[in-house]
Amino acid sequence: MTFQWQDYLELAKRLVNEDSPNEAVLRSAVSRAYYAAFNIVAQVLMLKHELVLAGLGEDHARVINHFLGSTDTKRHDIGVLLRHLRDDRNKADYVASISYWEFIAQLNIGRADRVLQFLKEL
Repeated sequence: MTFQWQDYLELAKRLVNEDSPNEAVLRSAVSRAYYAAFNIVAQVLMLKHELVLAGLGEDHARVINHFLGSTDTKRHDIGVLLRHLRDDRNKADYVASISYWEFIAQLNIGRADRVLQFLKEL
């Protein structure tokens, strides 16, 4: 059975909706929202034979740049949203000095939802 990447986004939503989630929980929600969106988009690109991915770290930039380079507005917007999601995911993993994680987590869950909605509209 293949893992359903959408489950990561559902997990992110549950984490944010916990009673008084701590910072680690909120950072995890940011990460899960990004990986849900990225992996669903990457899977679609591979199924449509638009991009061959190697399963390496560089795939993240390749997927984002694939969409950023598009002249189609929705495709470009997917790239912009993925870039913001990835930037915040990196902050969640590496930046200790940020204090407004609840806002960032909610923002990124919304971004991931928009990525998936735009993807359906392509």
